[in-house]
Amino acid sequence: MRSMTGYGAAEGKVGKGKFFIEIRTVNHRYCDLQLKIPPKMGVLDPKLRKLIQGLIERGKIDFFLKEKIGVEPKVHLAINEPLVHEYQSVLRRLAKLIGQKPSTNILDYVDIRELIVAQESNVSYETLWPQVKRVAIQAIARLNKMRDTEGRFLQKDQSARIVKLNVLVKQIQKLADNDERRLQDDTSPLAERVDVAEEITRLQSHLAQYRGSLSDKGPIGRQLDFLLQEMNREINTIGSKALNTHISRLVVEIKSGLEKLREQVQNIE
Repeated sequence: MRSMTGYGAAEGKVGKGKFFIEIRTVNHRYCDLQLKIPPKMGVLDPKLRKLIQGLIERGKIDFFLKEKIGVEPKVHLAINEPLVHEYQSVLRRLAKLIGQKPSTNILDYVDIRELIVAQESNVSYETLWPQVKRVAIQAIARLNKMRDTEGRFLQKDQSARIVKLNVLVKQIQKLADNDERRLQDDTSPLAERVDVAEEITRLQSHLAQYRGSLSDKGPIGRQLDFLLQEMNREINTIGSKALNTHISRLVVEIKSGLEKLREQVQNIE
């Protein structure tokens, strides 16, 4: 069993920089992923979504990625050759026009900064993906560790609550059996009203399925929610049929227990 609430973070070297990744999750009916990464890293968006959704089945997920140290691009200097040739051509024409021999050193006339340009190579974040993935997996692993820890507490608490509910259902069964024996006339409307054997059987079956599901691997939240709905249906029917005030009190207690289970189930993946 895994809770849908958790937090995980990690940082690591990516290229020449350092990335920080943070991920938070809370309960949600489906997998609702909000991915927040710098626009320049857009190429990583589908890769991150596929990775996250493959490791987190359900919940509202907020994923943040930022550069703690920028991924520095490689810079190299280059000569603006077309401009050099143009200057040389202009200088030759100028010398011819004024009848003087021009200097052979073009730098006598032109600032070197005009002739040399700094070029930055574009950062390929797709190439850096393996390193980004490693940091993301580490953050998700820490998140899921927290979710698993809380899930174990939920599982233990839910198991204890199911045991208590089974005890209450058996008390109802005993009281209902006594009521039926007191009503000798099978045709009496009262006899039909107190006959809750079918509902009790289904309720006990649902409780057994519920308890068995608690140890299942993978997402079980929706399955547990469905069983709770069915148990509520059965206990409501028992309550409407009951003539015994003791049974009515037990019904209220069971409904309260089911509601507490339901509140917890809303946070189970």
